[in-house]
Amino acid sequence: MNNINNFILGDRHFYVFSKKESILLINDFDQIRISITMGSYHPEKVKVSKEQLFTFIDAFTNDIINTKLSDMPGMIPSNIEILKSKNNDIPITSISQLINKFRSLIRYNEDTNEIIDSQQHCNEFLNWLKSKGIQLYPCTIVMATALATNRLYPKTYYLSVFKDI
Repeated sequence: MNNINNFILGDRHFYVFSKKESILLINDFDQIRISITMGSYHPEKVKVSKEQLFTFIDAFTNDIINTKLSDMPGMIPSNIEILKSKNNDIPITSISQLINKFRSLIRYNEDTNEIIDSQQHCNEFLNWLKSKGIQLYPCTIVMATALATNRLYPKTYYLSVFKDI
């Protein structure tokens, strides 16, 4: 296991063991164990054509202010409602907010003291989307968000880290 954290919820003490792609939550008192498998982003999991992605990116680049979440590949009505929900820490109502969330997940790797690579960054964003309840087209949303972010902030997303494409 790479990471061990503990926290108290009510009168119960939990330990969270996290590995690269999974989390194990243990409550010693009740012997409860919950295992959560984290997602792994890969461009091949994207369920939209390159033409559709680039059409979106061109439209976004030409009209950043008026491009809506519904214009983004993967943003079906149920996904939009999930992101807009008041149950989120901060409801996402625009592409700019989604890009800001994506950018907020950039961090330093504690082991190497370097900025995490695109693979780790996209995995974290994918897992954030899934934690909010996005079940359909999450990799498509990651790709579209990463490409839109890269248009505004070049060198944010490197497709070259996915060596087997």
